Amino acid sequence: MTLKGRLSKLEAIAPQSLPAVDRGLLALKVRFMAELAGQGPKESPVEAIARLLGYNTLRQMTDAMRHECPGFQERWANAARKAS
Repeated sequence: MTLKGRLSKLEAIAPQSLPAVDRGLLALKVRFMAELAGQGPKESPVEAIARLLGYNTLRQMTDAMRHECPGFQERWANAARKAS
């Protein structure tokens, strides 16, 4: 049996993969945080969230997220506390 044939058989019996993120739930969370931040008319939800978290630019927030900066988690926790 060829490699392609074996691969096809394995793919057929493998369980279907599930998405890692529920897109609908993620969209609701983003909308909630943007509303909490008081999103302006010309501001994207992500820009509003960055402002809520105290970042001057969107780039600062994405860098903090990518590099798993401890300050990002603290800012997120503070924003969540304000919401409750």
